Amino acid sequence: MRKIRYHYKSHFPWAMKALKRDYYKCVECGSDNYIIVHHKDKNRMNNNPDNLITLCKPCHAEAHHQTMRWTNPNIDIINELRNQGKTYDFIGKHLGVSRQRIHQIVKKTLS
Repeated sequence: MRKIRYHYKSHFPWAMKALKRDYYKCVECGSDNYIIVHHKDKNRMNNNPDNLITLCKPCHAEAHHQTMRWTNPNIDIINELRNQGKTYDFIGKHLGVSRQRIHQIVKKTLS
């Protein structure tokens, strides 16, 4: 089940158009969980469709040049990426933590 950051339908019709255009998936990694509509030029007033892209939470943070050094990445995001067949190496790079840290988090939640 995908999770969308805001209730776009009633508050942001321009965002709904971008989500539909991008098939409700992150244009960077293909995830459909924790998706956000991002303004490429970082100007929230510029709602031109060419300025909008759909990103997942980690890719959105990267787009804003935020460091993704989480001590405990969200297990829902990890599981979503695992369900897409992504490796621990890919997930670790995507979330900015080591493959071993991803493995520890998964192992801990299974026990």
